[in-house]
Amino acid sequence: MLTDGAPPAALDAGETRLIELWQTGGALGAPDQGGDPEGGWEVEPRGGPGGGGICFRTVEHPPGFDPGEAGWHTTATIDVDIVLSGQLELSLPDQAPVVLGPGEAVVQRGTHHRWRPVGDESVVWAALMLALG
Repeated sequence: MLTDGAPPAALDAGETRLIELWQTGGALGAPDQGGDPEGGWEVEPRGGPGGGGICFRTVEHPPGFDPGEAGWHTTATIDVDIVLSGQLELSLPDQAPVVLGPGEAVVQRGTHHRWRPVGDESVVWAALMLALG
């Protein structure tokens, strides 16, 4: 296994753990562009001048975590979310929630949504986010 060390940007809010694994820092302009993000954690990929940033992160929620109304959010990104372990509920306005399990994925484009673990185990998923712009 290869590693480049601990990720420099992470959010550990007690109930949620989010780790930034990689960012381009702006629109992709060269094959070797990107790496570890500088500064603290942000919801959107770092866009830099002109926007268009890409980020890859993992998210973990413990069993029973319920973000309530505060969990609803919208990002100006195309998201590819893949469940790695546990069961993850995706809620969209005016639609029945969908539960995803390990190996299942969803692609979203700028949707208003909320995530919540389902069951008695933690849920971990990977998110690849491509900023629109």
